[in-house]
Amino acid sequence: VLARLVTPTEFGLMGVALIVIEFSKMFSHMGIGPALVQRKELEKRHLITGLTLSLILGAFFALVLVGSAAYIADFFRMPDLQEILKVLALIFLIDSFILIAQALLQRNMKFKLSASIETTSYALGYGVVGIVLGYLGWGVWALVYASLAQSLLLTILMVLVQPFPKKPGFETKAFRELITFGGGFTIARIANFIATQGHNLVVGRMLGATALGITKKSVTTIVNR
Repeated sequence: VLARLVTPTEFGLMGVALIVIEFSKMFSHMGIGPALVQRKELEKRHLITGLTLSLILGAFFALVLVGSAAYIADFFRMPDLQEILKVLALIFLIDSFILIAQALLQRNMKFKLSASIETTSYALGYGVVGIVLGYLGWGVWALVYASLAQSLLLTILMVLVQPFPKKPGFETKAFRELITFGGGFTIARIANFIATQGHNLVVGRMLGATALGITKKSVTTIVNR
């Protein structure tokens, strides 16, 4: 539906913005979630330290993205990208609350519940917010606010269904135990990201938002068929 309501250029702008967001997330998360999942003995101090790290990194990278939005837009030669990135920076603040809940759901093997929450948030975020704003002629901002709505709904639902300590705190030993595994995991994720998304970066930089948008709309059509 959105492919019929939003132009290829607008899809391309959002595509580049999401690539930047997802790449930055790998640094903002620092493998904390997987580190919590794989620990043989998980204690409250790990959860509290993990939450604190997540909140700090989320706020830091939100500020970094806002501050660097103009330079990123210049690099991709897409002036409209600047304001989009500044708004999408809110995702880092929203996601920082969800990391611990996601890790605990995975650790407890509640995959069906996790998938249901993700599906629900996507359906409401894009299926309701995105489509309604698309019909109202919001263009690329229909995609932007749909993405924010999905992230916000996902966070709310995750926090409601998976209890975890919400009091911030920090322990040096717990930090070292989490970051040792998380750092290596992050390096692996970066390599995988470059392998799977590198072509989109090249298309967006060399051919522009319209070409990237056409590519993404074509993929959407193929998947739907």
